[in-house]
Amino acid sequence: SAMGILLARECLSLSRNFPRIDRLYLAFVGILAIGALSVPLNLYHWVAGWVTLVTELATLGAFIMALILAIRGNRLQLAFAFAFLVHFLAVAPALAINFGLLAPSRAMHTLWQYELIPHMLVIAGIFLFEIRRAHLLWVSEQNEALLATQEARTLLETKVQKRTQDLLLAQASLQSALDSERNAMFEHRQFMAMVSHEFRTPLAVIDATANNLTEAPPLDEDDLQMRANQVLRATRRLTKLTDTCLADARLRDDLFALQWEGVPLETLVREAADIVIWSTKNTLVTDFSGAPQHWRCDPALLRIALSNLLDNAVKYGGPGEVKISVFEVADALVIEVSDQGKGIAEADRARVFERYQRGENVPNGNGGGLGLAVSQMIAKAHGGSIELLNKEIPGCFFALRLPRQESDDVQS
Repeated sequence: SAMGILLARECLSLSRNFPRIDRLYLAFVGILAIGALSVPLNLYHWVAGWVTLVTELATLGAFIMALILAIRGNRLQLAFAFAFLVHFLAVAPALAINFGLLAPSRAMHTLWQYELIPHMLVIAGIFLFEIRRAHLLWVSEQNEALLATQEARTLLETKVQKRTQDLLLAQASLQSALDSERNAMFEHRQFMAMVSHEFRTPLAVIDATANNLTEAPPLDEDDLQMRANQVLRATRRLTKLTDTCLADARLRDDLFALQWEGVPLETLVREAADIVIWSTKNTLVTDFSGAPQHWRCDPALLRIALSNLLDNAVKYGGPGEVKISVFEVADALVIEVSDQGKGIAEADRARVFERYQRGENVPNGNGGGLGLAVSQMIAKAHGGSIELLNKEIPGCFFALRLPRQESDDVQS
């Protein structure tokens, strides 16, 4: 009976749900434990009725408390209530016999003992069911926790990936800014070196000629004309370098726009040739047989592009003819400039249009490395292109192509 009361305590979780009654049940267990001492003293017949009464009271209390817990929402307690009720009814005849309310009957007196077996099986089944339910609940909670962990991990990985991408973008932006600054510093140094080198020679010519005029006046008109021509050539070279630098700055300006105008092509080409300082070893040959009379373009910029091509031919092409051919093909103007020199080395062809680049064939580091780059920018601003052609005959061949423009919509 004491073990049955202890089992009822566990079934009902009395220490948590009914702590005061739990202490009473522990007192019942103590009383029954003392009553067990009557067996070896052969006094059990004196206490049997009271043991049965305590058992019945505890069972009835367990039944009532199970119903209360079921009403509170624990439906499993209904099964315990049923088991306690059956046990209470099975023990009731034994209680009545012990107190003389019924005639002694061995069958009735031992009924509760036979009922105890299915009673314990029912309790055990309920406990197994509860354990199973608790296990399933634990598994569900573990799965939910695992799912939450996976979701948190995925979220963390997403945040880390996004943060990594942000850092990579920031790094790329910083690297781009650093590269831009390095390029700007490099171009500044190259520009200053080019200006220092290219401007020094014509300025030295002008300075020397002015000193000669002061210290040694010209002997005759021819001597004066020769010295004037020296100053004129130096001035033209300075003007050409200045125009090229200004064109480079203008073409890279965000507000840049072409100044369109219909111009006579032959006049424009000859004006470009007049800017170039020609050597006595070079001869200009022109061919306008396939050229239209007029063409829409920015004449100032196209003049600079052509003068740069002609100047390269004179400087690096060596003695011989410098030929310029102008013709129209499929609504596009083609201007070819060629010389009879050694041409451009194969290793230099890929970078010939890069800023501040000079080829291996350039004598004594002449040239600022800006002319061809500016010429290409001018061609692209007109919607065209400039190419270094491959031909079997010696020399260097450049082809400037400009599409026909009916309006001023082309942007660089």
